[in-house]
Amino acid sequence: NTVRQEFRKFFTADFNKAEENFQLRTRIKTQMNLKLSDRNKQELAFSAEGLFAVSKMYEPKDEWSKFAYKEARFALYYMTDIAHTPLHLDVGYMNDLIKGYSQADFGVHYLAVDLIWNLPYKKKH
Repeated sequence: NTVRQEFRKFFTADFNKAEENFQLRTRIKTQMNLKLSDRNKQELAFSAEGLFAVSKMYEPKDEWSKFAYKEARFALYYMTDIAHTPLHLDVGYMNDLIKGYSQADFGVHYLAVDLIWNLPYKKKH
């Protein structure tokens, strides 16, 4: 389980003031990893994350929004080391349920592939 505090600043594409000036966001996440095999450290990771935020707005009025629930994220990842290499592979899916986003009935869907190079600069015992 993790709790993360974030500060986010917003700009338009031409770096002018956006409708939302900045946001203070709290992320509360729980994750469970299920080991599939010791060979190549294969695992499945299931996670659920709730995001809550308060924003300093420019429009429609220059004021603070209420601290409230904004979105929920549900994810499933397969993770493994690639044999005989310093590489690690994560392949996953996330469904992001954004409050008040009516254009996506079942949330926003993400597919991810991460290739991580584990640097070889380790202390030798």
